[in-house]
Amino acid sequence: MSKAIRAGICVICLGSLYAHATEASINFAFQRIADHNTVAPGKTTTFKGFGEPSLDNGKVAFIGVDTLSDHGIYFYDGNTITAEGDHG
Repeated sequence: MSKAIRAGICVICLGSLYAHATEASINFAFQRIADHNTVAPGKTTTFKGFGEPSLDNGKVAFIGVDTLSDHGIYFYDGNTITAEGDHG
C-alpha cells in the first residue's frame, strides 16, 4: 500500500497497477474515486487496474487500465473523472 499526503489530502492506492480501487481521503473522509465497476471516461469498458495516484491543487491524477488493457491518464476533480489520453 502506498500513500501520498499533501495539503490535508491523503490518497491511498491499494497494491500496484492492478489494484482493486483508488480512494482518496479529502478532509479525512474517505471517498472512492474509481473501482472495477467504474466505466472509464469515453469508453464502454470498466477499469481493471490503477497506477500510483498523484496530487496537485486538490486534484487527483492516476493511470487506469480498462478491461481491454487500454491504459490512460485520468483526473478526478472532486466530482468527475476525465481522461487526459488513452493509449491502446
